[in-house]
Amino acid sequence: MGLQLEKMTLHNWKCYQDQTIEFDLSFQDETKNVWIIFGQNGFGKTSILEALQWCLYGTGAVNKEALRKAFNDVAVSDNPTLEMSVQLTFKRGEDSFLVSRSAQRKPRGKLVTVDDREATVYRNGRECQDPREWIEVLLPKMSREFFFFDGVDIQRYAQQTHTVETKNAIERILGIPELKNLRDDTERALKDLQKQLSDAEQTNEELQRVVTELETVEVGTETQREQLGRAKENLRSAQTIYEDTKQRAEQLEGLREKLDELRRLEGDRDRLRERLDRAEQQVEETLRKAPIPLLLGFVKEVANELQGQTVTTAKLFGSVQQLQKLLNSDRCVCGRCLDEEAKRYIQQDLEQLQRVKENSSRYGALEQDELRDRLSALSRYDQWNLEEKLLDRDQHRDDLDEIEQRISRLKRETHGINEEEARDIWRKVAEAERQRDDYQNKIGQFQRAIDQSLQREDELRRKMETLAGKHKETATLAYQVRLARGLLEATKELIDWRIEDAKATIEEKTSEVHRRVTNKPDEYNGVVLKENYTLGVRTVTGEVLNPETLSAGEKEALAFAFITGLNLASETSALLVMDTPFGHLDKTHQRNLVKALPDIDSQVIVLATDRDFPDPLLNELMPNVAGVRHIERVGGSERLSEVT
Repeated sequence: MGLQLEKMTLHNWKCYQDQTIEFDLSFQDETKNVWIIFGQNGFGKTSILEALQWCLYGTGAVNKEALRKAFNDVAVSDNPTLEMSVQLTFKRGEDSFLVSRSAQRKPRGKLVTVDDREATVYRNGRECQDPREWIEVLLPKMSREFFFFDGVDIQRYAQQTHTVETKNAIERILGIPELKNLRDDTERALKDLQKQLSDAEQTNEELQRVVTELETVEVGTETQREQLGRAKENLRSAQTIYEDTKQRAEQLEGLREKLDELRRLEGDRDRLRERLDRAEQQVEETLRKAPIPLLLGFVKEVANELQGQTVTTAKLFGSVQQLQKLLNSDRCVCGRCLDEEAKRYIQQDLEQLQRVKENSSRYGALEQDELRDRLSALSRYDQWNLEEKLLDRDQHRDDLDEIEQRISRLKRETHGINEEEARDIWRKVAEAERQRDDYQNKIGQFQRAIDQSLQREDELRRKMETLAGKHKETATLAYQVRLARGLLEATKELIDWRIEDAKATIEEKTSEVHRRVTNKPDEYNGVVLKENYTLGVRTVTGEVLNPETLSAGEKEALAFAFITGLNLASETSALLVMDTPFGHLDKTHQRNLVKALPDIDSQVIVLATDRDFPDPLLNELMPNVAGVRHIERVGGSERLSEVT
């Protein structure tokens, strides 16, 4: 795990009078790399972070005004000339390092000064003679912002532009300055040798002319190399955009096929719903007419009876007419005259039949005939198979459920598809390909120009060496110039390779972490590290977003990914101390960042409030936690704290 903090001791430092915090490394392994120190705001979390930086870097990390206020004010009231100190014990492999720094308060009337002493460093119990150099080896001062940082200021790591100091700090972590120093030393040596060679042959006008022309050609070659470097950087970005855009195009092509399937299924669903509606209507009608089969016998009987009543009524109406004619006649059908008694009897029968006729007419002949016809038709009722109708309806329901599930799945898979983008994506692919080809052509042009310049340089050098070889002194200098120039070219190539390799590694590691911590994994496809180590977020469409356009939470996710990516890319990982990093993030970013802590190949010490680690999140992280500490007030005092 590289450098790890084993113990820190604070004596009269801010709210801590005598405090030792131990990190038992025997409990720490590759799966348990996280330490948590809980404390409420104002209890002394940031004081621990500041103690670490002051012990290592002195007033380079804590200015003198802040240092005067760092003495424990409870102890100062008893001892105005108080001494305070911080000791740190580190482990790296088999080596143990003790770093200690102290300061004494010196009041002079109302003026208070501080005697800030130099740090001492012990390696395996033996004092080191150059403490600053040893501290630079352990945790370089210029790179401290990548090992100790305050979550409140985390967004500044995702700035659009970095300061020169930040850029140098990044390269320091990657070991590039040593290579650049070698290049600069070689370049100075080459210029010195060239000057000596020029001075040695001041009288040789032809040699002087060759040297002057060679210097001019070399300057031109260097300019062309810078142009070539920028073109290669642009090509790398263009190639990434092309690949991402093509990938997005292929993805959209697949999504469009799914979108076509979705539309087809939605049509099938609508038709199936209509069939289901008809099936449910048939079941409902069957259930409504279910009693009819049980009443068919009675219906037929009633229909027959109505038929008989119709015949009887017809006969009745005929009898009334006959009796009316008989009553109006003078003679009976038999030829005899009707007496009064016979007429009275006929009149009584006629009145009785008339009453029957009137009762029959109340129902109406038409209504009676209609009822008879309906009952007759009902008696011929064709029974439906209810079980068959229910099975048909249930089958439609099952088919509809299956289609609904497929539609729901396809909607999830095609969520966010932009129809305009889908239509335009292949044009973007062609444009990205054209831009990539343009940069490739420019690289070819620059390379051919460089080759021509190098060829001219070789011609001039051979000519110079021929002219210089006529004299022993100039011959030796010419040989040395040739060796120095070869070393310079090799050093430049090594630096270029190292920077490109390091940037690719940082970009890869940062992208891996960013994909885990971002709350938009479907939109963001990685992180782009630009020439000056500033960052960009690459979308799935190939666009590179400026960090300034991101939300606060997205900036912090990007910054955390960058810091972690640097740590993972560095050859020797170091501890990571984070002060209140997560409490102000949204829940998705907070959870993703916390889950990423175990993946850091370093000891991670988090100074946190309860908001940084809600119980569900803390429980999820606990398998990777080596230890938990708590900052408490001493005796309820706001000026004294202790870590338990």
